[in-house]
Amino acid sequence: MPSGKMFKAGLAATISTIPFSVQAEPVELRHESGLVTISGEILSFDGTTLMVATSAGDVSVPAAEVTCAGNDCPEGVKLSAIEEAVSIAVMSPENLSLAQSYLTTTTATSSRSARAGDTVVINETQDQIAKVSFVPSAQSDQGDIIITNVISDAAAANRTGTIAEWTLGSTPTQMLAIKALSVVTSPEIGVDHISMPELSQVLAGEITNWSQLGGNDLNIIPIQAAAGTRLHADVQAVVLDPARKPASPMVFSMADANAIMTGLTTLPGGMSIVPTEMVGASNTLDIIDSCGVTHAATDFEIRAGDYPLTVPTLAVHNTPLETQVMHAAFDKAASVGIPDMFEEADFSPHTLMQLPTDDKDWRVANIMSQQLDADQKQSAIKLIQLLANAQQLSAAFTDGELTQTEGAWTRAHFVRLRDAIQSGVLDDKEIHFVGFHAQNIGADAVLSTQTAAENILAAFQAFAPDAANRPNVTLAASGYGHLGATGCLPNGATTARDTRIEIWTRPAG
Repeated sequence: MPSGKMFKAGLAATISTIPFSVQAEPVELRHESGLVTISGEILSFDGTTLMVATSAGDVSVPAAEVTCAGNDCPEGVKLSAIEEAVSIAVMSPENLSLAQSYLTTTTATSSRSARAGDTVVINETQDQIAKVSFVPSAQSDQGDIIITNVISDAAAANRTGTIAEWTLGSTPTQMLAIKALSVVTSPEIGVDHISMPELSQVLAGEITNWSQLGGNDLNIIPIQAAAGTRLHADVQAVVLDPARKPASPMVFSMADANAIMTGLTTLPGGMSIVPTEMVGASNTLDIIDSCGVTHAATDFEIRAGDYPLTVPTLAVHNTPLETQVMHAAFDKAASVGIPDMFEEADFSPHTLMQLPTDDKDWRVANIMSQQLDADQKQSAIKLIQLLANAQQLSAAFTDGELTQTEGAWTRAHFVRLRDAIQSGVLDDKEIHFVGFHAQNIGADAVLSTQTAAENILAAFQAFAPDAANRPNVTLAASGYGHLGATGCLPNGATTARDTRIEIWTRPAG
């Protein structure tokens, strides 16, 4: 506050009026009703009443009924919230509906009807407000934030960054929702898994018989949702586009996923891709990731980001914003759980959960069955001791330079872990950041995974210092080379990250 001001709000009643410098800057006083705004220079403040010089003359204003905006607002008067106009561009009508419905049901203080161009007012904190307008998809490059499902190869190549940049930077990419897809088939094909490259080859007409995948001598009849549907676009984006392959003209089209599921019951050799949430007891294929690890579309694998066949809905920040309102609003999606609000949209659960006991037992048995040298045996003993009374949480990370999608996964996992710690459910627990390598073995791999785990831990401490410093929670990092590795995380469209960091918790002490 400039020198020359001589006021202290709320002093004893003997101080009746405190004068201001004649060089005071104008301020804006906003009435709590939102209907009246007064602009002018503050002449005096006695702790209760403001005397303001306006263009219409001196005005007496009750301080308790207004907020103040400006450099010369006196102590004792509530400051007005910072208001920021934010434009959100959408890449599809479905994304527009999702974004507007989410913001208006979970974060908005007021809103208008959900149509492009209308405004949603978000007040995530007491001193920051965002007034959000939605830009039609035809103008999607004009938004401060873009809501999209797929980051193009060109954009992904141009937007990589460290974990700190994606979690603490001014232009993050945030996870709004996840939709998992499953490969469903007709019965008796003789195949129980398929890789992403093989899946694209089937849809492109390059693999035409199940025997080419180790199955029965039966022609593959691929089916897709009709062009123009969201499912058709999702499959194109996550299967064919990354492989740079067009769909074969021999692929059958059906109206929607319901029609596909009905058709597969009577069509020998049939195969299609539908939302995981609707497959039920149908015959499905597990997916092999880029590191050669097989994944089923379980809740845990989807939430951890390990299951490869997923379609994320992302909030991509194009320009730095003055406030943190939108960051906080979209971070909330990682905790509240989009499926709970939009069950009809086939979104997959993505909040934090524990690894089922049977899966943990399998991991321990797998480690014990490996042929290990003396150094590896020592690491294996330490790892088994950790896993024996620990629970894995559905959060997995990768170190180093991250793509936009990886950055969004990382931030979402940080948010979930932060909120779990702050809720108290992890009180009296040790939280271990545990590093693995999918391929390399030996002492170098142990050291590199230890370093990677320490990097993720440090990034989390910077992102959520209050949670990281909670008195009754202990954080630690360790690395075990290739022991116990269960997969890798995707890096862009065609390669994979071999180093992964998992979160395990166990009782403290």
